[in-house]
Amino acid sequence: MGGELLVPSLSSVRKGAGFSKDYLEHVRTVHFALIATAVLLAFLAFSRRSEVIPALLPIGEAAEFRIHNDKLILRDPEADGKEREYVVVSMTSTGEG
Repeated sequence: MGGELLVPSLSSVRKGAGFSKDYLEHVRTVHFALIATAVLLAFLAFSRRSEVIPALLPIGEAAEFRIHNDKLILRDPEADGKEREYVVVSMTSTGEG
């Protein structure tokens, strides 16, 4: 074998000749593990909860609110009556009352 590269022919590779049963079992196991990992990652990527969009309060509509620490707790009794929390970023006095 003076510098010759031995490569199995395409027909022998298709038949599985030249590979041991242990090697083929190893390849099947690795292939299954890769597919299982891909399916799991796809499931995790698509099952994430989407961000909750806060409810909008129409201009001029009455609502009840209170401020607790840095959160504004708003309740719209005319809509669904649920309390929703909003983070207070800034407050400015309007000079009224």
